[in-house]
Amino acid sequence: MKEEARNAIDLILTAPDSVAKGYLTSMLASKTISSINERCKNIVEEKEEDRPKEEKEEASKEGDKEDIALDPEMTKEYYLKSFEYKGKVITLKKLGMGASAPVSAYVDDKRTEIFLSAEQAEREIKKIIDLKEKSKPATVESLTLTGKDGLIVEHDDGSVTNMTFEDTKMALEIHKRLNNTNKEKFEKTFASSNEKAQQMIQYFQERLKRDLV
Repeated sequence: MKEEARNAIDLILTAPDSVAKGYLTSMLASKTISSINERCKNIVEEKEEDRPKEEKEEASKEGDKEDIALDPEMTKEYYLKSFEYKGKVITLKKLGMGASAPVSAYVDDKRTEIFLSAEQAEREIKKIIDLKEKSKPATVESLTLTGKDGLIVEHDDGSVTNMTFEDTKMALEIHKRLNNTNKEKFEKTFASSNEKAQQMIQYFQERLKRDLV
């Protein structure tokens, strides 16, 4: 503030009238705008303080609903489209409002997978349905029946795993080396989901390499 005042005095004393006038006009306009903005901010804050507690809490909740970061379970979904494919009703829903929000795909009202975009979801969910038509239950018994072309298994959560002949041999070898208690755990984990089955098999593959199973 002192620096601005000193500059203004210097200009009045030494600069041409047009320059001094322009500087002073600009400075006053800037101060006026700052004062107006500050006053507007204070008015908003005063109004907020005067609102009933219940009203402020409700407004806060409404704001939270639109914030995907406050919805870690990704339950806030927005309908995109529905269509039929091979007798299945597929519904696509966007997780959040952002342009890059992922898309969840439902098959007959059951969430099946989450994809990066609506285009990918529509394309890949059809492939999953095609795979399920050829799949068998995710059990050790199914693994023993696999042929040279491999096997597609469907897990309890609806996900599928496309296993090569070598994959099934590896899974059966792991199962054979376990004791009865761990065999039961293996069978439950393998049946549960694609993600858990892959994590378990990768874990035991590393142990097999070191002959720890």
